[in-house]
Amino acid sequence: MRQHNQEGLTSISKPHSTAATPMTNTQSNTHNIWSDVDGDRSSLASLLDPPAPPLTIVNGSIQTPKPSKPSSSSRITTSRSTPIVALHSLEDYNHHVLSNNRNTNNNQLTLIRFSAPWCQVCRTTNVAFERMASKLCKGGDIQFCSVSLDSNQELDPKNVLKDHLQVHAVPTGVLYHPSRGIIGRVNLNRANLGELKKRLGGYVSGALHRQGEMMWMEALVMGLEVGEKRTKRDS
Repeated sequence: MRQHNQEGLTSISKPHSTAATPMTNTQSNTHNIWSDVDGDRSSLASLLDPPAPPLTIVNGSIQTPKPSKPSSSSRITTSRSTPIVALHSLEDYNHHVLSNNRNTNNNQLTLIRFSAPWCQVCRTTNVAFERMASKLCKGGDIQFCSVSLDSNQELDPKNVLKDHLQVHAVPTGVLYHPSRGIIGRVNLNRANLGELKKRLGGYVSGALHRQGEMMWMEALVMGLEVGEKRTKRDS
């Protein structure tokens, strides 16, 4: 059973229970998370496992088309040609976030967005996230990553990554910087996404982090972190 709170986050609760149960324990919650989306899996399965291509006969011999090879890269391109790194495991996180920052840009900020196909807020903010990434990633100061929690398996690599980064609801953004590690976890509802875009724009322009490292890191997530309640004026 999914529950929506006032912050726009979707958490998970057990059936016949009045208290919300966050996604801290994958083993106890994953079965209920996906029980209501099983009906969508048949169509998804047909996409993931399409029928075999038809056979053709050329000069009396049967020809079977060779299947195309999938891309080995985890970097995806959205409909707006926005490079967003799709993370599928803890190994991807270590490679694209931790190792990438050490080897290329030790001042590059990374925003990782956790979402789920059954989350309404996630679906309605997909385009806004893509637009933000498209605008802010060009200079290389910010890297945008995404994790789609689309499996109910306890040991699914993406669920392991979710637990490792202590993500308890969706949509949640995890901000990482090489000199600080995890800066914070922000609620990526529509209002917060717009505000975060302004703040990240200040980081790209240099206006924000010229204030000093500790000050800009605190300013980046202040009032947007998961669990914080915003005033009516800010919502």
